[in-house]
Amino acid sequence: MRALRKTAVLLRAVRLLQEEVVPRVPEVQQERDEDEAPRHMQDVLDEFEKTQKLFVRVKPLQEGVRVLEKVAPGVFFLRGWEAFDNISSNCFFLKNKGSLLLIDCGNLSEQTAKELNAAIKELKGAVKAVYCTHGHYDHVGGIKALPSKTPVFLSEKDFYLIHGEGKARFKPLKKKIVFGSFALSVLPTPGHTPGSVCFWEARKKILFSGDTLFAAGAFGRTDFEGGDQRAMERSLKTLGGLGWRVLLPGHDDVERA
Repeated sequence: MRALRKTAVLLRAVRLLQEEVVPRVPEVQQERDEDEAPRHMQDVLDEFEKTQKLFVRVKPLQEGVRVLEKVAPGVFFLRGWEAFDNISSNCFFLKNKGSLLLIDCGNLSEQTAKELNAAIKELKGAVKAVYCTHGHYDHVGGIKALPSKTPVFLSEKDFYLIHGEGKARFKPLKKKIVFGSFALSVLPTPGHTPGSVCFWEARKKILFSGDTLFAAGAFGRTDFEGGDQRAMERSLKTLGGLGWRVLLPGHDDVERA
């Protein structure tokens, strides 16, 4: 029954796409005219760099406050935030003894750096690699807070979204990620960006869905440069057949079946 409900939600999302009716998704967005060109992520990044000192976290980090939530055995959730016209993605840590694997790393703000470092300290580990669901700044900018030798993996189709001196740190994604007891398949799910991917742990039924699929059946925007509504429709259909039990999206709440 749960699987049927999940499939029904995804099919509704697909129908909304077909009708060109886009529900609210967990990203700050502005109204735009149909004739207006898709907004380039570099424009958003430039705005962010000019004004980041004005931003505050929705729930400011305080000394002694626990910022991590354990969402599955060996999986820890660091919630993202929204402030003004900018956002920082959810981050997920996989832990294997003293080693950590990080899925998405938030934006390049000082607040994100503080929270990443606090989480790493709490987990008593070292980040061995970062895997990004796509190349938007709110998912990749946090690499600035990590040691420069930490490898960062991203679909080559999203390399065009990366700018600046940090570009050399990015390496192409492989089809499989093995880390301790985790075996993640890399599923191409274009639509939000050409190189968007989801990470699927089939045995544990855990889906890291990036900005393709969110809780309650919401889905990612397709109006940025590189977005593709029809590709998003196909990606949602692919995810609808997985039968996940834990959904870990790029923004807002996690979802359990």
